[in-house]
Amino acid sequence: MTATYLTVILFFLLTCCGVPISVSLILGIITSLIVFDVYPLISVATLFYNSLDSYILVAIPLFMFG
Repeated sequence: MTATYLTVILFFLLTCCGVPISVSLILGIITSLIVFDVYPLISVATLFYNSLDSYILVAIPLFMFG
């Protein structure tokens, strides 16, 4: 079983149990990262933070709120 299968299975199980979709996605991804140790969790957090630092992506929500 690969990390992708585990993530999808956990997502559908949690969604069927009534957990919100966003929480199901986060729990499935974090669980598969911990079980399969694909990336260290600190590097995943760094990747997420660095992807939010793009000026082009910040312009989209600011355009919608403006």
